Amino acid sequence: MEKTWASGALELLKHADEHINKGQAFDQRIAFISIDSSVETAIRTFIFMPFSLSKVKFSFKEKEEIGNSFPKMVNLLSEKASNKISGIELSDIEFYHRLRNQLYHEGTGLSVDKNHLEAYRTLGELLLKNLFQIEFNYSTTDKPLSSLIIFWEEIDKLIKQLFYSNNIDFGNTFKWEEALQKNIITKHQISLFNELKRIRNEQVHSLSDEINLTRISYGIEIASELRNTLERGMKDNILKYFKEHPTEVFAIRAIAHIFSISKSFTSQIIETLEQEGKLISGIEEKTGIKLFQVC
Repeated sequence: MEKTWASGALELLKHADEHINKGQAFDQRIAFISIDSSVETAIRTFIFMPFSLSKVKFSFKEKEEIGNSFPKMVNLLSEKASNKISGIELSDIEFYHRLRNQLYHEGTGLSVDKNHLEAYRTLGELLLKNLFQIEFNYSTTDKPLSSLIIFWEEIDKLIKQLFYSNNIDFGNTFKWEEALQKNIITKHQISLFNELKRIRNEQVHSLSDEINLTRISYGIEIASELRNTLERGMKDNILKYFKEHPTEVFAIRAIAHIFSISKSFTSQIIETLEQEGKLISGIEEKTGIKLFQVC
């Protein structure tokens, strides 16, 4: 059902891909504009979806007030559904939307930077994944800025889930101090997180001639180290959840939903736990779905 609602945004992304693959300057501009239209369609669709599907309450007045204003739609989504877009910086969408307006209104002389195009395409996919639970097989080969964006989305979710499971409000000014007191994070991890955020923001919002591939590469190294350390904490939390429900069985998709992390990342953690002998698995006869239970 969610995929039906998201079909318009998906079609626009596919249209963008057709032009991206042609590689000409004109096609790059058309692709960028199509991605922006996909993002706008996804946000608007989610806001106007029935509550039974979105699980987020938007009042009639709020829907009426946004009109055709892209900034108002983005702000409303951020205000009412921040948990749905964890790891996606809406300031990025606003930045790329402004670039799109330049392309659309200032003629054909402007070109689209390859990094900007790939980054906005990645953000469009992440938005569909978060709002409509549509999974993509990301290919970030030779796409450094896209890799950095995906790393950030995963790490931001991991950090927030770690804080939530330990009853720490991520919006609290003293969240880091509280996390240190509870020994759920280290000073080194905090330093890595803040440095990664700084690099990510400066590069995603850079103009074409200011994008620094060396800085992006360094950011990816930081993200990889931080992800590995946070993964251990997430693995402990998932195992704890299984132990708290010893008679229940869970599919990978269910655990991914509970902890708000990707299916691929969840699969990696659960398979590791199974290899360590902490979980057992079996195939449900009717559906063929693999289910897991604590040993």
